[in-house]
Amino acid sequence: MFFRLLIFSIFIFVLACSKTETPTPDSNWEPTSIDGQFVFNTFKSAGLGGSRGKIQKWAKSEVYYWYDTESVPTNALIEISDSVFTQINQLSQSTKFIRTSDESKANIKFYSGRSADFEEKYKLSLQGELQVGGTAFMSISNTKNEIEKVVIWVTSVFPILDRRLVSRHEIGHAIGFSHVPTKRSIMWDTIDLEYNPIDYTDVDKSYIKILYDSRTKAGMTQQDLIPIYKDYLN
Repeated sequence: MFFRLLIFSIFIFVLACSKTETPTPDSNWEPTSIDGQFVFNTFKSAGLGGSRGKIQKWAKSEVYYWYDTESVPTNALIEISDSVFTQINQLSQSTKFIRTSDESKANIKFYSGRSADFEEKYKLSLQGELQVGGTAFMSISNTKNEIEKVVIWVTSVFPILDRRLVSRHEIGHAIGFSHVPTKRSIMWDTIDLEYNPIDYTDVDKSYIKILYDSRTKAGMTQQDLIPIYKDYLN
């Protein structure tokens, strides 16, 4: 009797282990279209931070951005950035980005103009000087992967077209995106003058919709995002 019970127990244990190790139906899912596959594969770099592998985003329903008007020589940066945030708000389900004149209320702060501190810190040397057009300093929760605070600086010495692209790129960082290895996204790490300065590409629009879908949470992994991918990519 004991021998039969032992065999039966082992059999149940083997079944339980087998069930645990069986992949879920979604684990190998991929989009069927070429464009869908492209977004699916590059979002690992854009929204999941490459090797970091987890979503980082704003968890707040309202995020306020502010301009240091004393450092902005013209209204160009304000007009550019307001337009970008308007486009993001049209694509985002979970967070709205709102301009404020109250610095103490701001989650994202913009600075521009000539700044020795910014320019010296981010000056690169590669067979000579490579001028940096902007940067985003980010504070992110180590435990929750939630964005807590961002400071953006954009140079005033670049032509207006370049500054439009730099501003759009740095705002991309400010909402949670990392660099991507494709010119089809504003998050490519080099300015591409062929990118439309007044709108996002379809690839970037898909990135934003996925990242700021109401179901997407900071800290989620590629596997966690499969149900969301299914709604946007085919």
